Amino acid sequence: KVMAKPDVAILHFGVVSERATVEQVTKENTDTMNAVLKAVKDQKIAEKDIRTTMYQLNPVYAYPEGGRPIIRGYSLNQQIQVKVRDFETIGGVIASATGAGANEVGSLQFTIDDPEALKAEARKQAIEKAKSKGHKDSAEKCIYDTTADYFDSMKIHSMEADIFGRNWTDKVT
Repeated sequence: KVMAKPDVAILHFGVVSERATVEQVTKENTDTMNAVLKAVKDQKIAEKDIRTTMYQLNPVYAYPEGGRPIIRGYSLNQQIQVKVRDFETIGGVIASATGAGANEVGSLQFTIDDPEALKAEARKQAIEKAKSKGHKDSAEKCIYDTTADYFDSMKIHSMEADIFGRNWTDKVT
């Protein structure tokens, strides 16, 4: 079993604006998002740990009674994802972003920044466990014939059960 503590937190911040014209909404929203980006960077978040995840411009309609919908303005939604490596700064990053104008905050996730190292260790343990049970050739063939993209702990366990014809109660993850 391979286990690790999360080493990064992922936060999402957004700026949603609504104005009468495309020019007005893009200027206001971009100015505010630039302020949010500066505030986040001032919290010692590296450029590589910030990425845009959404930029969506939509008309906003009015629905007059008995008439056709008419465009009354535009809404712009910009979202960024921020990777925080120092958990002690999460509150400060949120406070800075919202203080600079972010009006949407969500999806706080704690995760592993580089899960590939953990997957490699899980594969290594799966091979060793299969070899210790007398399945040396089929274990290596099974592991190496499968592409890394399709590997996760559940698939390793399932492949052992399917290929070796056993229902093992101990999990290899």
